[in-house]
Amino acid sequence: MTTAAEIDAIKRDIGALRELLDKEFEALKNQQFDAFEQYMNDKAVILTRISESSILERLKTRSEQTSGYDEDSRTLDILHSALAECKNLHNRNEVLIRHKILAIRETLDSFSVADNPLAETYDSLGNINKGIRKRPRNF
Repeated sequence: MTTAAEIDAIKRDIGALRELLDKEFEALKNQQFDAFEQYMNDKAVILTRISESSILERLKTRSEQTSGYDEDSRTLDILHSALAECKNLHNRNEVLIRHKILAIRETLDSFSVADNPLAETYDSLGNINKGIRKRPRNF
């Protein structure tokens, strides 16, 4: 495989990864967990291909051996920028997952009478006390 073909292949993989991350986000928002799991499997395959590809290392080595900002340096910057965008999309999805987990935990906790912040009890004077409970700060 030629270098140009390898570069095109990794660009396609990064583009496919970006699309999968967007699909993953939509599946999470719409609670389509079967689709989300499939996207995770597809994402793992693409990430494996990208990590096993040596094109990034070869481009880095070649760009370090030349002086100035040559074609290899530009290509490497483009690929790194695209991968950074994918990382940001992944982080966005992770935040959504954390929020959903927190919401589920709070819902489950609300079923427990002792932990229910809306539970009303009477104090010794017969006045109604509402339970006070702060939201946890950590996920």
